[in-house]
Amino acid sequence: MFPESRSIAKLALLLVLPAAFLAACAAAPTRPAATASAPAGLAASQTITPPATETATPRPPAPSRTPTQTPSPTATFPVAQACLPLAAVEPLAQTDFSELPTLIQSFLNSGGGLDALERSLTAIYAANPPRPVAQADLNGDGVAETVVSVVDAQVFADPKPGALLLYNCEAGAYRLVQMEFPAAGFGAPRIVHIQDINADGLNELIVSSATCGASACFEDARILGWDGVQYRNLLEGSTAELPFPDLQITDFDRDGVFDLEAASNGIGSVGAGPQRPIIRHYAFDPTVGKWLLNFETLGASTFRVHVLHDAEAALHAGDTAVAAVLYQEVIVDDGLADWIDPGRERPVLAAYAGYKLVVIAALNGDVDAAAAALKTLTAAHPTNTGGHPYVEMATAFVQGFLAGDVADGCLAAQTYAATHVEQILLPLGPMVYGYTNPEISLLDVCP
Repeated sequence: MFPESRSIAKLALLLVLPAAFLAACAAAPTRPAATASAPAGLAASQTITPPATETATPRPPAPSRTPTQTPSPTATFPVAQACLPLAAVEPLAQTDFSELPTLIQSFLNSGGGLDALERSLTAIYAANPPRPVAQADLNGDGVAETVVSVVDAQVFADPKPGALLLYNCEAGAYRLVQMEFPAAGFGAPRIVHIQDINADGLNELIVSSATCGASACFEDARILGWDGVQYRNLLEGSTAELPFPDLQITDFDRDGVFDLEAASNGIGSVGAGPQRPIIRHYAFDPTVGKWLLNFETLGASTFRVHVLHDAEAALHAGDTAVAAVLYQEVIVDDGLADWIDPGRERPVLAAYAGYKLVVIAALNGDVDAAAAALKTLTAAHPTNTGGHPYVEMATAFVQGFLAGDVADGCLAAQTYAATHVEQILLPLGPMVYGYTNPEISLLDVCP
């Protein structure tokens, strides 16, 4: 059973990125596409129709890189009636990968058990950790099916190619009914979790394939369920572009129908800057019988720049009260973390937040509050300090506002920012905080 995930703060941040600034940002690492890849003539998920003479000869996809870690949680496995009585069986011999599915089937039908099979696969370097073998009733007949995750021991590559083999128990014997192959560039699908997660009386099988680049690992998750003929992927969409995802199933309303959450923990690169979790939430839709993307949101963060981003999002959404609280937090909260140089970063973020408090007062039609906010900002950021350009921008805003209205104030502030890009905009964006953090644009300067 996976642990319940923490509560999610639903925030949406829509920032316009001016083209003039994009060239200054460091390029983000390429994220792998989740395009299914399988041997020629085989689909990524292939159902095996029993032939007159059974032959199962999959070939692995082209190798790339192998993951350096396994971020998915530990699996648990239900118990079901055994398909066959256990017996002593000779271990598997080293063999070509294409012959392995047939040899495993013969091993199981000779009475070989899970532990013996795992030891045998490990001995010939074909076991795909952390759990290469599992048994559970996946088709509702009360008898255990066997799931085996194997890699090609003869390929020295990152990630290790391989396949997920699904053996159903039929008439007292195991039959290979399906092989699951990874998406292009990903390793062999790993067994993650087995449980009935949609309350239909059948166990679903969660599997995941992983790959790693220079600064991040990625996982492509699937939820496999038996439909009477084959194991279908019941997860609509892909998790393959989320770096270091933590996969969890959750059931907050305790109705037995679980959601899937993939929480990305960010890219392992200094150039990426401070990062916050990206939480992708999939909910089961009984009308289509699949898990569909419900929402994607940013997780909470203790970085000062991220609180500023949340304040910007609230202001864009028209919630001036929440925005004002968050901007004030940016200014006064000593518990927030800065990135590399707090002595330079905090005054700049605080000054921009102070400027926005002036704008919010004007939006609320409170001239006295706008004047008081400008006075506070001016006192906090005197001439020749890093925050003083924001005082000058706030002054330009107030002059335009008093001469006309908020729109005139915004035009004056945006004009000042456009002529002082290095002092106003660049210190707030990815040039300081890394390529995973957004630009603050001229349109963001004033709503």
